[in-house]
Amino acid sequence: MKQCKICYVQINPSDYVEWVITQENYKYILGKYKWVQCNYCFDCITVSKTLLWRLYINTLLNTNCQNTINKLLNQPLPVYITDNLGLIGKPIKALYYHNQMHSAKLNTGLTDYQFFNLNKIIEKYKTKNDIQYLLENMHITFN
Repeated sequence: MKQCKICYVQINPSDYVEWVITQENYKYILGKYKWVQCNYCFDCITVSKTLLWRLYINTLLNTNCQNTINKLLNQPLPVYITDNLGLIGKPIKALYYHNQMHSAKLNTGLTDYQFFNLNKIIEKYKTKNDIQYLLENMHITFN
């Protein structure tokens, strides 16, 4: 039996979660994905889908380090959970748990239109003071 790397609960083989990790050349192997067992339980993955988005926004809002801002802003805006359940990692495209596929998208609380606009704003304003000012005035709320 595996043990979840976050909560350290033993995971029964019937409760294993599988996911598809994005490959560099994933467009060229469409239909040939391999589902891989992950080292996290479904509950921890579900919670991480909300917490990672909050971590991203709160880090951008509250950090005083320009290097941290630059590192986050040079990465694409996080849309999916990652293979290490961190902000920077290989995006997961889908989850499979108890014979059902589940979304690997982060719970942002934004509509697609708001998310698209946020992405455009972040691309344009990449300095600490600009991005923090804009995010504070957007009044992003969490579900």
